[in-house]
Amino acid sequence: MFNEPSVSTGKACLHCKEPIKGRSDKKFCNDACRSGFNNIKYADYNSHVKKVNQRLKSNYKVLQSLLNNEHAKWVSEATLAAAGFQFQFYTHVQLHPDGALFKMVYNYCYTAHERSMYYIAKSVPEHLTVGQFKEQRGLLPI
Repeated sequence: MFNEPSVSTGKACLHCKEPIKGRSDKKFCNDACRSGFNNIKYADYNSHVKKVNQRLKSNYKVLQSLLNNEHAKWVSEATLAAAGFQFQFYTHVQLHPDGALFKMVYNYCYTAHERSMYYIAKSVPEHLTVGQFKEQRGLLPI
């Protein structure tokens, strides 16, 4: 097993400021100091990422619970808002072949339509255009 030399490098640990022993390019005296330094350094970044991920996860759960084993359905904006859905948080967008823009929350999607109605689904529909779906649901005059 390798034993570190007890010779000081003349440098101080970036975390605890104790003298560093061992290799001349070491920055920390041990793994705990390295970890502690990086935890402090990335705390703000990690905090922001955690908050965004929590909101995405919350939106995912709202869509999942509203669909409740259905593949797709129409819900009102008020229903989504009352369930805690935050419209500005989504993972990506996907363009449907008929031109409708779907906002995605991982594998779930939603898109806004007239009368404050939202189409939500487990995935972007490929076999049925939004216009055809709205016509079937009575949301467009036939």
